[in-house]
Amino acid sequence: MKKYTQMKASPYLRDSELLWEWYVGLSAESRGYKSNHGEWSVDDVFRHFMLIEEMLVGQVVSRLASGKVKRSGLKNWRNAKLLLAALWIPKRYKAPAGVSESIESVEFVLEDWRKVRKDLIDLLNDFPLEHLNGLVFKHPSAGPIRISDAMRFLHFHMRHHYPQLRSLAKRGGFVEF
Repeated sequence: MKKYTQMKASPYLRDSELLWEWYVGLSAESRGYKSNHGEWSVDDVFRHFMLIEEMLVGQVVSRLASGKVKRSGLKNWRNAKLLLAALWIPKRYKAPAGVSESIESVEFVLEDWRKVRKDLIDLLNDFPLEHLNGLVFKHPSAGPIRISDAMRFLHFHMRHHYPQLRSLAKRGGFVEF
């Protein structure tokens, strides 16, 4: 039987794998396409995804190692729900500086993402059950949240970018996912 954390993460893991397969199938020209100055390319969006996964893994590992895991309360639950609701709204939000960097090379991204994904899966496999209700990830807007809320955030966040990716594909004339 899968561990609880794996079950909570499985929709995100499944959907993100499919999205990365789509990305790998694109040409380098399609990945780098931008129709407007300042707009993100497909590369930029995927780098953004990877950086957020990397930050999540780093924060959770650090919090668990510190031994200072506070229990979640009603305020944290509410903030996590509001965060997810905000991601369903078709509104653009400015990404924090640390997760909006540009991509330098496709190979770097794919190689890096595979490592980050392995680290995420290892974290989920080894996540201590006694900290399921612990505040292990600090979102810039919502504040501290539980691992299950963090995995839902990753999933909702990725889906929040679907219209952007579809729009790029349509305007760039390449295959949609």
